[in-house]
Amino acid sequence: MRPYHLIGSIMDLTGSLIAFAISLLAYKAFKVTGYRIFLYFFLGFGLLGVGSLGRSTIILSLTFLPLRGRPPIPLLMWVNSIVNLLKLTAYLSIAIGYTLQAKRAYLTAHELILSLFLLRFSNPFIEALNTFITLYLVFHSLVVFLENKLPSSFGIFTGFGLMWASHFLTLLCLMRALPLRYLSLAEVIYWASFVPFLSVLIAVVRAK
Repeated sequence: MRPYHLIGSIMDLTGSLIAFAISLLAYKAFKVTGYRIFLYFFLGFGLLGVGSLGRSTIILSLTFLPLRGRPPIPLLMWVNSIVNLLKLTAYLSIAIGYTLQAKRAYLTAHELILSLFLLRFSNPFIEALNTFITLYLVFHSLVVFLENKLPSSFGIFTGFGLMWASHFLTLLCLMRALPLRYLSLAEVIYWASFVPFLSVLIAVVRAK
């Protein structure tokens, strides 16, 4: 396996631990505050953690176990497709939480669920959906921040903003609008987006 596969799998493994930590903190925040939106964060980041952990486990196994012949590229493509579907499901879960919480939603939960049936195993198509859903989350988190002006709301907005930037950059690379080397930058931005969520949830749990 190539060195960037090893580096990527290590990033996935580290990121999955952060995702599980955010998921656990979100559940604690739900128990402490009773806000249902934290329950959707718990589910969403739990799915992100499962996907990243599964991919890192498979790639590390292929890296260190002796293989005969060429690396199983179809297996890696299949794993990436599953992880992307888990990401999309995670984003939809959080988006549904925002939709159900909002007084006036611009997209109903029913329409969000129906969008699952539009899925194809084409990475550009899935990335386009991920870009749309994260942009929707950026919009809603911005509305919440403009309403209450709380630092925690700004942290959530920043996290979703970084997630959107990561998926939008990935989409541009897959559409060949940017060189593929920018995929590494998109991956770094994606894992950096977890930091604001982690800091906000730690602050919420400690405050109670």
